[in-house]
Amino acid sequence: LYLGGIDLVIDQVYFDLNTAKISQIENSNRNPNVKKRNLWWNLSMDTLNTPYAKIQNLLQLKILKGTKSIVDMGSGIGRLGLLIGSNFPQIKFTGYEYLKHRTADAVEAKQKLNLKNVNFINADFTDSKLKLAEADVYFTYWSNADNNVMKSMFNKIGDVASKKRIKVVARGIPEESIQEYAPWLKAIEKHSYDIVIYESTLNSP
Repeated sequence: LYLGGIDLVIDQVYFDLNTAKISQIENSNRNPNVKKRNLWWNLSMDTLNTPYAKIQNLLQLKILKGTKSIVDMGSGIGRLGLLIGSNFPQIKFTGYEYLKHRTADAVEAKQKLNLKNVNFINADFTDSKLKLAEADVYFTYWSNADNNVMKSMFNKIGDVASKKRIKVVARGIPEESIQEYAPWLKAIEKHSYDIVIYESTLNSP
């Protein structure tokens, strides 16, 4: 069984996530505006979501030890939040996801597991009224679909970083893009070929 397959088994058996339903919705949606606007649209579930083993390793890194709150900027079907809620009850988790059907499945799984420290929110990063929950760590992901989304996302994270020191875990985002969208971030650790951890400098002592 390949690793992606193992993750899908965990999705469906342990967390009761309906990945088949989500794939069907995304494969059947032919709205070009939706496809253009959304992050990680119409990918297979094992490509869309960060593998559980990688999430577990990240959360156990010394550099992230003592984290009390995490925000996921593109929570998808909720893998990160469900893993945190089940294994790290001391961490408060907030996940933002643009696609309603992904958010709905994550919320349903959270409710079935009765996870009190986890919250999933359907949101648009380009919405000027959206104010992010303050957290110690922000997980971010690359999107080649809409530069305005990336710019808005980092602007909102920057609003939080102007008030407190934070860390940003960037998956698949080229370092030159980080410099473009968030020059106030400084790389402090490269975890793997596609994950770099940054620290904010806006609120440095």
